[in-house]
Amino acid sequence: MTYNCVVDFVFKGDDDGFVYPPAIVKYLKRTPNVTSYVHGNLRVHSKVFRKGKYQISRHLYSMNVLPTFVSGGGFIIPGILIPSLYRAATVLPVFPLDDVYFGFLAIKANVILKHGHGFYCFGLKFDACKYRNALIVHNIIENSAKGISPRTLLNVWGKVIKQKNCKEV
Repeated sequence: MTYNCVVDFVFKGDDDGFVYPPAIVKYLKRTPNVTSYVHGNLRVHSKVFRKGKYQISRHLYSMNVLPTFVSGGGFIIPGILIPSLYRAATVLPVFPLDDVYFGFLAIKANVILKHGHGFYCFGLKFDACKYRNALIVHNIIENSAKGISPRTLLNVWGKVIKQKNCKEV
């Protein structure tokens, strides 16, 4: 089965994150070789949790460290890399953590993951100018245990778009 879908980029993000599209566009325009990598908050040598919400059994994954992956809060995939990731997904069994599964797909597809500035997947204290320069903020620090509610996202968005005098990063 084949699909014909032509896109320049795909953004994957959780529904409880703040995304500022103008910052994403600036990032993509200024990043060299932008279509050669998946961009996000790179997680390297992350410990495997054996208990709790993100637990993985030894039977499913016996190693103590996860493969390198981009945090699932939000990342950008160049469209040109989608076919190889799709082919990898047809042969790799699904893994219960979506961002870690994407790391497995990247390995199988020989796709390079790149850490990008502006992917705040573990929170960022609110400052309207900092948020105007952020691509994704997943978990506002004051709310990190609960994620970001839709009401909070709307409140943050309103403050960010009203802020005009910010230094660009």
